[in-house]
This record gives sequence, C-alpha cells and structure tokens, in this order.
Amino acid sequence: MPLNKEATLRYHIIDECLRNKHKPYPAIEFLMETLEERLGKKFTVSTIQKDIKAMKEDEELEYFAPICFSRQFMGYYYSNPEYSIKKVPLHTDEIEALEFAASIIQQYKNTSISGTFSMAVDKVLTSLKAKRHSENDVNTNIIFPEKSQDFKGAEKIDFFIHCIREKIPVSFVHYSYHEQRFDSYIVHPYFLKEHRNKWYLIGYSESRKSLRIFGLDRIEDILMLKKRFFAMPGLKPLDIFKDSIGVFLSGVGKPKTIKLEFTRNVSGFINSQPLHESQKIIKYLEHGGIIVTLQVHQCPELKQLLLSYGSDVFVMEPVSLRRTIEEELEKSLRNFKTKSTRKK
Repeated sequence: MPLNKEATLRYHIIDECLRNKHKPYPAIEFLMETLEERLGKKFTVSTIQKDIKAMKEDEELEYFAPICFSRQFMGYYYSNPEYSIKKVPLHTDEIEALEFAASIIQQYKNTSISGTFSMAVDKVLTSLKAKRHSENDVNTNIIFPEKSQDFKGAEKIDFFIHCIREKIPVSFVHYSYHEQRFDSYIVHPYFLKEHRNKWYLIGYSESRKSLRIFGLDRIEDILMLKKRFFAMPGLKPLDIFKDSIGVFLSGVGKPKTIKLEFTRNVSGFINSQPLHESQKIIKYLEHGGIIVTLQVHQCPELKQLLLSYGSDVFVMEPVSLRRTIEEELEKSLRNFKTKSTRKK
C-alpha cells in the first residue's frame, strides 16, 4: 500500500495505544477516539481495521506487527509485549548507509567541539554495532575519512550556540592576524560557520556597526551581557556566503565573473568537485584541459585556492586577479631562490 504522512501518524498512534500499560487491550472505539483527538478528524471502523491489517501484513511497511484481538477483554494487544514499530530492524542497505554516515561523523567524536555531540555519535555507533556488527566483523574499518583535528577555540562552540539561541549579546577581545593586535568588541551573535576545520562566529559588531566574522581560536575574555539583542533586519544567513569562497562576507556589490583555465592534470577533479556552486564549464580543450567560470567575489580565500593549484591554473579574467596571482607566484619564487642560496 502507498505510504503517506497521515497513515504513518495513525500507525504510530495505534502502536502507542497498544503499548500503553495503563490502558491495556484498547478497543477499536478507543483507537478511533484517540486518533480523532490527536489528528483532529474522524476515522471509520474500516480505516482502523485496514491500518491494523497493514501493520500486520503489509510487505512494504515490513512492520509485521504481532497484533492480536482478545475476546476476553474485547480489545487489541501485542502478543510480544516488547514489540514496537519504532524498534523495527533496518534493512541491510539502510544500515550500510548509516554506517557510512557514522564513519564520517566519527572523526569529530574525540574533538572538543561539543560534549553533547560526542555522546550523540557514541549512541549512533553503538546502536549500529548492536544491529549488525561484532568487533571482529570483516566489514569494519573499510571507510577512512580524513581525520578532523581538534583546534583552539572548539571549546567555545557550545557557549556561542547557547548565546545565539537565547539571543544574548556578548563582549570579548579578538586578535587580528592582519593588524596583529587585540581589539574589544560587543557582538550580537547570529550563527557559526566552519571552513577548513576552523570555526567562525558571525555577528553584528556595535563598534563597526556592521556584520563581522571572528575566528573562535582568536577570541578571549568572553562575557554575556544583559542588554537588548539587536537583530539585523532582512538578514538571510544562507545568502551571506552564497557568492563567496570560504568565510568572506559578500558585503556590497555584485560578484564578478572569474574565468579560469585548468590543465588536464586537474580538470577531472575540477569537473567532479566544483570550486563553487556557480561553476560552469564553458569549453573543453583539445589537450584535455577545461575553461570554467565562477560568479564570486574576489577575496583572500579565492586567491589562496587558486594558488594551491600552482601551474595547473591560469587566470584568464579579470586581469586584476591575474596580476595578483602573478605577484604572489613571483614572491614565492624569489623566496625559494633566496632560501636556496642561503642553504648553499
């Protein structure tokens, strides 16, 4: 039978009634009244009977609920008192999918990002192991995601989550790598963002009167403030980094068209793992390379990303970005030559 949201709700309510030890052997009239009270509409005897039949026999649902009718008490019950549709075993492919997801999140388990998060990961892994695996299962240790390293500032995540949810302004000092100094801020925190295994706080700065980004690893002396929280009108978190690489705030102005040529050495990677959601391949070159365009703001993160591809990328447009990359490469070459000369 086709499964829909209302039917699923009915199955779960019937399941709760059958497991209610304070009101055992619910009659069909009681089930109808409970469903009407919980879902706000009337149901017929025929509907309830079909639901019970589906819970017992439907192969798509795979509940195979052991529902019986007691003539002595004129009501329904589970022949297995421990049964619940919420405890129905997962399919093998569903377990494998969860195991894959669990292997990805397990890399965070031993970091200090969040004690609550770590406990949740433990519960998922323990539950999956109980479902299918033993410690010596031949299928274990076949997925090795990149390990997430702990970092300074991770212990502040829980604190800021609390302040964001409860809309509590905070004060702290933050160190700027660029200016090489600490500055004091009063910030109204909005959300957290992760980039390259580091976490950042995004919030409204009272002194700068604008949205700002603060690295958690550079925040010290945090205090919660008893003052009115300021919510920026029209703020849409999902749009803030839409046209950016990394944690660069888009700010004012439209993103620029970035035109790049990649060699055949990396074209496959660029094709399968785009640099940005706006990436478009506009030409496949005879030697195996590709030309792509991005619609993003020029920012330090974009520059660092392009420099990481070395000689396998050429910036076609804009000219200003190409000159920036050229200057950085020339500096790098001079630095290597200088260091090499000293070593000799």
